[in-house]
Amino acid sequence: MLQNRTTQVLLSPLAAYGRMALTNYVGQTVLILGAGYLFDLYGKVGYVQTTLICLAIYVVQIAFSSLWLSVYKMGPLEWIWSTFTYMSFPQCAGKGQQTDRSLRLTGVCSKSWRCSEKIKYFLNA
Repeated sequence: MLQNRTTQVLLSPLAAYGRMALTNYVGQTVLILGAGYLFDLYGKVGYVQTTLICLAIYVVQIAFSSLWLSVYKMGPLEWIWSTFTYMSFPQCAGKGQQTDRSLRLTGVCSKSWRCSEKIKYFLNA
C-alpha cells in the first residue's frame, strides 16, 4: 500500500510532522493546556468536541511543520536538542538554502555560514 504513489503523496505531510516530533509534542501539550485554561473547557466538553479540537491542532501542526521544514532543516526544539547533544550549533537552513531571505539579499548570509557565525556577526554589529 505504501508503494503506491497516490498513498505516498497523501501521507507525505506526515513526514514533516514526524521530523518535528518533539516540537509538535510540546506544542500540542501547550495548546491543549492553554485552550483548556483560557476557554475554561475542563469538564465542559465531551469526547466529540475533544476529538475535534485535537484534529484541528493536528491540522495546524502538520501545516506548520511542512512550512517550517521548507525553510529549516529541523524543528526549533529539535535544533536546541541537537545543540546540547553535540555541543555545537547545527546548520540553520535546510536543502542547501539560507534561512533568511533578507540576509541573503544583503549578502550577509552565505551557504557556508553556520548559526553560530550568524549569532556572532549580529552580536558584534
